[in-house]
Amino acid sequence: MADVSTEYTLTTGGGTITFNDGTLGDLTDKYWLSSVNGLDGPVIRNPVDLVPFGDGGIVHTFRKGPRRVVFDGMLLIESSRSQALCQTLRNDLVTDLEAALNSILTTSGTLAWTPAGQTARSLAVFYEVGLSVNYSDNYAVANFSFGLVSEAADPT
Repeated sequence: MADVSTEYTLTTGGGTITFNDGTLGDLTDKYWLSSVNGLDGPVIRNPVDLVPFGDGGIVHTFRKGPRRVVFDGMLLIESSRSQALCQTLRNDLVTDLEAALNSILTTSGTLAWTPAGQTARSLAVFYEVGLSVNYSDNYAVANFSFGLVSEAADPT
């Protein structure tokens, strides 16, 4: 279940990153999510072949594919109002996120979360879609996006 408001923890050999950690206004810098796509369900592997020399198709057994999860959010700086210091703090957040993501290129990390009213879930994940950081509002806002992939069709 892709619950955008819950806390997600990405544990890697390059560090642990927590998304949606704390509450807005608590004066800590955070990775704040605006969307999470791909946790609702895996892609469906649907092999279908054309009937040779005839009309129609041959439908083979469908299976679940890997989970591909894309995170979009913002680097939320609440510990300072100084524009120069905010940029330094954003750079620190990006450096930490890059280190964590790069460490799960060949060795999996763990993505863990607990949807509201549900049991805890986790997936072993690898870094799949490169980190992108974009600035807007005269560099006052920094948005990020990246993707993970899991061999597992369903979280544990």
